[in-house]
Amino acid sequence: MEHNYHRKTIVNLMDTQENQDTFWKIGIEYNCNIFINKDLYQTYSISPYEVENFALGYCLTSGKLSNKDDILNVSHEIDHENEIVNVHIQLKNHVYDNFKNNSKPQEFFSPFADNTKISHANFHKGALKFMEISQQEKEDNYSLHMGCWFNSQGELQSMCYDLSRHVALDKTLGKAFNKNILNDDDNNNINGFLVMSSRAAYELLNKAINAGVKNIIFMSAPTTWAIKVSTQHNINLMVFFKNKLHKFTP
Repeated sequence: MEHNYHRKTIVNLMDTQENQDTFWKIGIEYNCNIFINKDLYQTYSISPYEVENFALGYCLTSGKLSNKDDILNVSHEIDHENEIVNVHIQLKNHVYDNFKNNSKPQEFFSPFADNTKISHANFHKGALKFMEISQQEKEDNYSLHMGCWFNSQGELQSMCYDLSRHVALDKTLGKAFNKNILNDDDNNNINGFLVMSSRAAYELLNKAINAGVKNIIFMSAPTTWAIKVSTQHNINLMVFFKNKLHKFTP
């Protein structure tokens, strides 16, 4: 299955103090240096897989792109001995100026369609699939956050894990972008939705909004700020709880 790659982010440690049969599942975490146009821009902690998808998602959720062609190249190298990941992102010079000046372009890049074309049944279908995967992998991924991208029919398109919920979001959207499944019609639009295993926090919503996401399902209740922000941006914010889909905004 596509999502089995996440197992490499887990190591088993035997608890010899109490019980020889007890294992702790520990997430693997590396320092990640993000270089943009050869300058060290930021440092993250990430699980060392789907690195280039993370880089693409990081660019998307920055809100500083005006066109998908703004990303010229992405590469990376991993130093397993020292637990370091170096990510190299090459952007058009004027786009990198947006990063350095912490400004957004006048023409905001949003490859996503509006939030009115997906039925409640298909949202529910995707959320149930998300829960099914979570239960199947519970023994391995309980220390990780998971993100999934579904198309308008509620069919799974992209999935990623990470110790960080923010990085899991970036990886999920970056992978979908890398697989060219964010563009499902001739107008470069998409009509899908994001599902996250975490609480609907303001920071996650802000990243998703920056990428143009309009439909988001979380597995735990939103914060007051999250509701306020999603209302301001007309985001379809939902929570899946006890096999029911609860809509908070709009």
